[in-house]
Amino acid sequence: MNKIMRLIFLWCLLLSVGTMMGQSSFSLSEAIDYAIQHSPEMQKQAINRADADHQIREYKSIGLPKVKGSVSYQYYIATPAQPIQDFITPSVYNVLFQENVIPRKDLGTPQTFKFSLFQPNQLSLGLDVNSMLFDGSYIYGLKAIKLLREMADKQKDVTEYSIKSQVIKAYVNVLMAKENLRIIDENLANLQNSINEVQSMYKEGFAEFLDVQRMELSINNLQGEKEKIHSFLAIGKNLLKYQMNYPASEEIEISDTLKETIKQLDVQVDADITSAIIKRPELTLFETSEALNDLNLKQMKAGYYPKVNGFASAGASLLRQNLFDNNETGFIPQALVGVSINVPIYDGGDRKAKMQRIKLTQEKTSLEKSEFLRAVNMQLMNSKSAWKSAKDNLELRRKSLDTAQSIYDKTLIKYKEGVGSSIEVIQAESLLLQAQSQFTGALYDAVNAGYEVQTVLGKI
Repeated sequence: MNKIMRLIFLWCLLLSVGTMMGQSSFSLSEAIDYAIQHSPEMQKQAINRADADHQIREYKSIGLPKVKGSVSYQYYIATPAQPIQDFITPSVYNVLFQENVIPRKDLGTPQTFKFSLFQPNQLSLGLDVNSMLFDGSYIYGLKAIKLLREMADKQKDVTEYSIKSQVIKAYVNVLMAKENLRIIDENLANLQNSINEVQSMYKEGFAEFLDVQRMELSINNLQGEKEKIHSFLAIGKNLLKYQMNYPASEEIEISDTLKETIKQLDVQVDADITSAIIKRPELTLFETSEALNDLNLKQMKAGYYPKVNGFASAGASLLRQNLFDNNETGFIPQALVGVSINVPIYDGGDRKAKMQRIKLTQEKTSLEKSEFLRAVNMQLMNSKSAWKSAKDNLELRRKSLDTAQSIYDKTLIKYKEGVGSSIEVIQAESLLLQAQSQFTGALYDAVNAGYEVQTVLGKI
């Protein structure tokens, strides 16, 4: 039992260590998924999406009832007084003066009157409710704000599409570098076998030392090419790590093979060229922008309609000489409800100017969409032509490679049988290396052309 538990513990430990170390080998689809998951741009798009949700909630709140409560207390240190003019005494004195009964007399300053019933403690409670009953611009604005969320989703698709395209190109570059290394390693192995045989023939007197030196020179040249390709491979991996947002200090490997990629690509591209249906995410972004402009224009037009708001208010006031004396008067309630209608009459041309700007934005968006479609159609025609040319060239280079391989094999046999020279072997080897290089270049062009077709069509 203890042994089983130890095995289980060891297995869990290995799994945890593997998880901590992280993935280091990626297929193309895994590399794309990793890049999308770890891309800062995708994280920004997620933030924009969340922000759009909050904007919708914020705008919706405009049409929802608003409730506000209030509590206020005030204490009058001095009782309010109102100055009152004595209008009786002057009238009496004026009559007596005119009758020469009394002389004119200064009547003094006005008297003040204090509110004997005024209470110094005042406590007020209130509750106010306001709600929009009708606003045409709000209805269209609500539809428009929801489109902003759709635009955030579309922009996310555009960003994701761009990341896919960049990762694919970087991944293919690494594939091609590995393929070049494979070819050179095969040639080095063949040359090593040949030089071993030539050295044996030289020892037995059937070959010259010059033949051995020529073989060694060929191997040295291939070793130099191999070092260059190793450098290209390292650069390609660094670019792939950058596009994936993969740690630069960590090692990375690719698991897909070039043959599998070519085979899968050949079928997909042929089908795409036949259908030629453009599914670019930028196109849907243009369509959403057009819909948003239409809603903005309708919202501006609806601003000419009357706006209806409803309101209600309820409150109570407590007026006392002693705030906590329950024998005095209690709360005095009050309440009201009402409706207000606002009719726009003249705004100085502000709304009309805004509508004209929206119409100009509509025209601009339409032009940008047309220009985008025109560019995509041109790219599609060019990519189709490039794909067809790349496929034809790849087939031609494949035949040339087969021919060069056959020439090399026959020349090597002739040399071993003593009816050929080492110079002929070196020349045949040079032709073979050239054919291999041309085939690899044609293969690279075919892969890029195929992915270009899929990129233009929006199907990567």
